[in-house]
Formats: sequence, structure tokens, C-alpha cells
Amino acid sequence: MDEFIKLDWPEVSIKDVPPASNSVEWNIDRVNAPDVWNTFGVEGQGVTVGIIDTGVHWEHEALKEKWRGYNPDAPDNPAPLVL
Repeated sequence: MDEFIKLDWPEVSIKDVPPASNSVEWNIDRVNAPDVWNTFGVEGQGVTVGIIDTGVHWEHEALKEKWRGYNPDAPDNPAPLVL
């Protein structure tokens, strides 16, 4: 069990990740979301996403102001709405 095993990992560079189109984050581009937006005119307006995870970073810039518990009068104090 004390044997050392050397693995030959491939060299990976940021250059290996293709640039996203239209300043869309690479992971969104990777799942072809822009094609869906352009083909069907769907961009997610009016969608509510449920989160059951204690690891969600609700203060992330992409989530904070769109989160149902966001209160602009107290932006650093989340107050989830119960419907």
C-alpha cells in the first residue's frame, strides 16, 4: 500500500479552452445555450429556480439581485420569501 505510483497528467492550459461567443461564460457556451436563446427566443425571464443546498453562494453577482429573498433595502441580509 505504500507504493508510489506516478501518473502522467496531460498539460492543460487556458489556451485549451475555446473563447465563448458574445462574452458568454464558457460553460454556458459549452451547452449551446446561445443557440437555444437565438432559435427559440427563450432566455429565462420569469423563471424561478429552487435551491436546496447549503453551499449556494447567494451573494454571487449573477444570483444576488435575482434571488427571491433579495431585499434591496437590506442587500446583505437575505430574507427568503415563503409563498
